[in-house]
Amino acid sequence: MKSRILLIFCLCILQSSALSAGSVSVTQITDDAERYFPPHTDGHSIVWHDYTYSRINIYDGNTITYLDDPVWRYYHPQVSGDYIAFFGNIVGDLQTEIFLYDGSTIEQLTSNNYYDNYFHISGNKVVWYGEVDASHTDIFYYDGSVTHRLTENSYAKDPKIDGDNIVWAEYSSNQYKIMLYSDGYATPITASNTLKEKPMISGNNIVWRERVGSDYEIFYFNGTQITALTDNIYDDNYIDIDGNHIVWAGYDGNDYEIFYFDGVTTIQLTDNNVPDLYPLISGNIISWQSRIGENSTFEIMVHDGSETYRVTENDYTEYLTAFNGDIIAFYTSPLQEYNIFMATYSGTPNNDTPGSSVPEPATLVLCAFSVTALIKKIQLKK
Repeated sequence: MKSRILLIFCLCILQSSALSAGSVSVTQITDDAERYFPPHTDGHSIVWHDYTYSRINIYDGNTITYLDDPVWRYYHPQVSGDYIAFFGNIVGDLQTEIFLYDGSTIEQLTSNNYYDNYFHISGNKVVWYGEVDASHTDIFYYDGSVTHRLTENSYAKDPKIDGDNIVWAEYSSNQYKIMLYSDGYATPITASNTLKEKPMISGNNIVWRERVGSDYEIFYFNGTQITALTDNIYDDNYIDIDGNHIVWAGYDGNDYEIFYFDGVTTIQLTDNNVPDLYPLISGNIISWQSRIGENSTFEIMVHDGSETYRVTENDYTEYLTAFNGDIIAFYTSPLQEYNIFMATYSGTPNNDTPGSSVPEPATLVLCAFSVTALIKKIQLKK
């Protein structure tokens, strides 16, 4: 009977004696019947949009403030320091424009007759691609004061920016290319007849996936040379990068597992019978989704360089969307009430290289929403 009594809200963190490097605490930021969508964080603030009011929500660690407009619908924000970039469209018009908020005023960066898509922000700089006509998508760059068109009549996509460096995937002159824009010039890092896409950049480090034979492999450019990080017969996908540290999910013939390149060697972090997907990295702390929950739902995991922790435990899926600094941002889907959560890592990351065996992901448990979970926690402590 007790196991059926639902708690309104209970977050209990269990830290085992093996957990010496750090800990993870979880905060529920929203708790209502509204539908909130993908949160983004720069390690300080968290931003997201809500479905009902089509407005931007900004959480500074204490309070939530809003950006809204009587004419425009705002959505899919990204934050970087004092700046927030986001999409907007007028009610009844699906054409998207891009906006930038500097902490006091909102500036509309685009105003044209085509779709502006897939932006990325770094400080007060924003990069995106525009669907200029039925055959061409070109890259545009706002440098903090003016907008530059970086490509002409190409098929370019997936732009990313870090500081003054911009990377994107392009098909032009019958070749697939990974392009780097730096110091006012755009140059191809690599060009060939194999599909290249989804580049990521951190400083001078660039990583992307490339079609080799019948599957995708991961390639890495360190500023001087290109290295193939994978070479197998299965797909390697869902890349993230921080400095020269890189994570991805690789298929092993059964399901996806998490792999980590520490700048020197590649380490397999998971080896199980459930899908592990969408890894994100900050420093050498790694987070991902693992389908280990009740009813085959995805739960949030964290690896600190030595131990793997299970951060959430419930009967619905958590969607991991951003990880910067010490803050992991995710949202949930119980009863279609999409609420925003943050998990904060504290402590000193363990820089020891993990061994060949992967720790069991149960040294840290988030107990929530039912007495059943609370009972499980007590049993684990015995």
